[in-house]
Amino acid sequence: MSTSLQELYHSYKKWVSDNPLMAADFETSAKWISYIFAGRIQNSSVITELVYSLSNLLVLFNDCIINESRRTLPLTSGASIKTWLTVLEYAEVFLEITAKSVWGNQGRWILIAIVQVVKCIARLTPFDSLESPATVGFSLKSGRIIRCVNSANPPHLRSWKPPAFTTTQPDGSIPDKPLDHNLLFAETLYIVKPVLHLCSMLKFGSKAWRPYILSLVLDAASLQMFRKVRNQKVGSALSPRQKVELSRREVALLLYLLRSPFYEKYSQRRINKMLEGFSNNLPLVGHDRL
Repeated sequence: MSTSLQELYHSYKKWVSDNPLMAADFETSAKWISYIFAGRIQNSSVITELVYSLSNLLVLFNDCIINESRRTLPLTSGASIKTWLTVLEYAEVFLEITAKSVWGNQGRWILIAIVQVVKCIARLTPFDSLESPATVGFSLKSGRIIRCVNSANPPHLRSWKPPAFTTTQPDGSIPDKPLDHNLLFAETLYIVKPVLHLCSMLKFGSKAWRPYILSLVLDAASLQMFRKVRNQKVGSALSPRQKVELSRREVALLLYLLRSPFYEKYSQRRINKMLEGFSNNLPLVGHDRL
């Protein structure tokens, strides 16, 4: 039995390595199936989140296979830690929901605390949140260069040209700029923020304003330190991937509009009114038009 599974695993690895585009289509299909499956089983949040997590893990698994087939250098410990962090993040919500269904709300919060502490320690150990190299793309047997998803710029910054391997890295990656002491402090604030936020929630309660404000202030302070470097006129203090990550974190600030207690006090009523307006004015959207 084990031999058959091993042969099946090696066959699948070979298929993914030889057919990355078909593997991407397979991933997309699995993602859509997870959405449809989630809509059919609304009463079981555990199963719904399990299906969604497995679809994300499938994408990660295929990426690891493709990267392994094209890697010319041994995998570093920092890269291994980053991979396991990604696995934990993909499965985090599923673990949280499962813990709540098995051990109750107290078990859920204990698991959340453990996960956040593990993530914080792992990110501080290699300290590669903004420093690890990002692979631009890889070349197929036909000679066509395929851009990796994690190296793509936002749509408004894309040139839509295929990437060119112009770096000195043997694996075709662009090294990120080392962070100085000030930026290391800014990155540390960003990494320890979830743990500090949980500690504040434990002391003041999950619906209190102090944890919300603490998290927002830490995010804003970290981003402000990085903005000063990004906006420097002389030289390039951040690599392209670091600038994209910084832009992602800036956009993520909008999620504070949907976090408690701000959402319940300010955003919820306005968002509901906006959705009702769309429902009443857009064709084929409102229930009375069906």
